[in-house]
Amino acid sequence: MAMQVAKLPQQESEEERFLLLADRWRKETRFVSSSTELVLNSAYQQIIGMGLSALPLILRSLSSQGGQWFWALKHISGEDPLSPEDAGNYEKNREAWLAWGREHHYL
Repeated sequence: MAMQVAKLPQQESEEERFLLLADRWRKETRFVSSSTELVLNSAYQQIIGMGLSALPLILRSLSSQGGQWFWALKHISGEDPLSPEDAGNYEKNREAWLAWGREHHYL
């Protein structure tokens, strides 16, 4: 008599995990104006915890949907491509990170 083995649920891919967490982060912070609260959100922190595998996913999301991904990008990559005179300028920040992503072959 063959023994039945319970099937484990299929693990979600990194992309699926990112999309679920990003969606949760957006919903949970929809009405939050504090940048500190945005980046300390549990879903956002879990995305940072994904490490380098999250970089292309974050950059694609930044490209298509925008969002406050700069803190995560800085902490995962250890870099900051934004020039000091453009600090606080969302569009310049976005452009700098997307250029960085292309240069480093994440996009």
